[in-house]
Amino acid sequence: MYIESGTASNYLCLPQNPDFDSKIDQKSPFAMIYGAEYETHTFVSGLTDKEAPCAVCQIPRSNVIMMPGKNICLKNYKMEYHGYLMSGHPKHVAASEYVCVDGDPEATTESLPSNLNGVLFYFVKAKCGSLKCLPYKDGEVLTSVVCSYSP
Repeated sequence: MYIESGTASNYLCLPQNPDFDSKIDQKSPFAMIYGAEYETHTFVSGLTDKEAPCAVCQIPRSNVIMMPGKNICLKNYKMEYHGYLMSGHPKHVAASEYVCVDGDPEATTESLPSNLNGVLFYFVKAKCGSLKCLPYKDGEVLTSVVCSYSP
């Protein structure tokens, strides 16, 4: 959860039909895993507080890269999808990672109409300083693209 400082920072795609093992002692210390929600208030307002689905890109090429700050691929790379760079909020105590979220995002079909605040996805803006302006623009939302090598 975004308010917990000891939580894991990597995002996972979880199966819709999990298998459980009853051999584990339920009294042992444990970690938690949460679902993810969009926090997109102005850009994609219909998705705010809706659960984000997971997508796995299956392609025949093995060299796949997410390129932040781009919406087209480099030469010899094929675009798999493009959209926006998203991550957790910088003022939240939990660590997060940057992900490329499709430019036409969707909510899960089972998305609840409430604000459950598990993992939260926010658009990422450029902040000039050690990040040089130009070429970046202070306060601009960053795009991203996922590309696969295709000689």
